[in-house]
Formats: sequence, structure tokens, C-alpha cells
Amino acid sequence: MTKKVKIFSENISIDFLKPIAAIKHIPEWYRSIPSVRNKDLTIKKCVPVLDAFSAGYMFRTSADVYYDGETQRFVDNGVDMQISSHSDEQVNGFGINDLFQPHPYKWVNRFFWQTPKGYSTLFTHPLNREDLPFHSISAIVDTDDFPLSVQFPFFIKKDFTGLIPAGTPIIQAIPFKRDNWEIESPYQKESYAYKEFWRWFEPPMAKYKKNFWKRKSYK
Repeated sequence: MTKKVKIFSENISIDFLKPIAAIKHIPEWYRSIPSVRNKDLTIKKCVPVLDAFSAGYMFRTSADVYYDGETQRFVDNGVDMQISSHSDEQVNGFGINDLFQPHPYKWVNRFFWQTPKGYSTLFTHPLNREDLPFHSISAIVDTDDFPLSVQFPFFIKKDFTGLIPAGTPIIQAIPFKRDNWEIESPYQKESYAYKEFWRWFEPPMAKYKKNFWKRKSYK
């Protein structure tokens, strides 16, 4: 049975870019990687990596945004504010990579996001997108009951000055069912080993996709 996420715009008079399936935002640099180099498969053929790129949905900027590195200010060219700030005290002590400015900004999200009962959402920086000039903070929200739109704090890279174009992915949203989990370590008489380990590297290749991978669907 297909589950549905419902989204509601907080201002229907403005045509904000709606979240879309993440698979529609796989970066061009990843698409351009050759599948084979020197007779060896590349990361382009790694299905788990592709699954990460395409999991869930992507929130995007609705208009161009320019960041002035000298003044450390954003110039928003949109018809409505897309970026605001947090106070530094709110993230004091938070582990921030030295590549980023310590001041926290915030992507202003104009969409209310509602999942079915029993489902929460992981909101995270777009997976495998270290090329972006910012890093959004990850958080989990119980979006089946939370009545407000979720806002997205982020940090900007210290050496960045320039344009963040309209349509840039800023947050990847991955719904998941809340279950109770417990880790178990069964008694072992011997170390675990996959019995067919060496055959894994013999032709035909793509054994994971053919034998273990399950299709995921986000529309």
C-alpha cells in the first residue's frame, strides 16, 4: 500500500517550489561519472549510493539567493524571505566543522508537511552532497502530529561568496515508520563470514542489485 505525505503551502498567493522526489535531483556530476574505469566498476554503479541520493523528497530554494562573504549577509532575490538567522547562543557548543561559519542561518520553509499516523520524517542535508556551499542540520520530527511547518537551520562555508540558484536542494526529507527496536548479539561458535565471499567479485557483476536490492518508490 502506497503511503502519502500531504503538503500545504502557508501562502498560496506565492508559487513556492514544492518538495519533489529526490530522484529528480541527482546531481549532474554524479550522472557524468563513467560506470567503468580501468576495467573496474566505479561508484556510479553502487546501488546503495544511488538509493541514498534518491531516498525521500527534496526541499529546494524558490528563488536565487546571493551570499556576500565580506559582509556575511544573504541577499534574497525572491518575492518572499527564504533565509533568516538564529542567534549564536542557540548553537554554542554544537560541533561545527571548521570549514563553516559558526553563525547559524535558517532556511525558511513555507510548507506544512504531514505524514500518516505512526510515521516520522528525517530532515537532513541532501545525502552525499558535500559539494553544496552550506550544510543543513539533521533532525527527526514526528510529522504525523506536529502542527507547524519545520524550519531548517544551516551553516555556510567560510570561503563561499556567490549565488545559490533557485532550485538548489537544501533538505532531504525521508519519511519512516516508528518501530521499537532492540539490538541483539546472538551467541556465536565462530566468526561470521559470508560463505560465497570470493564469488562476489567474479563475473557476472552487479550481484547486489540482482539478488538483494529492493525497489523503493517516492513520487
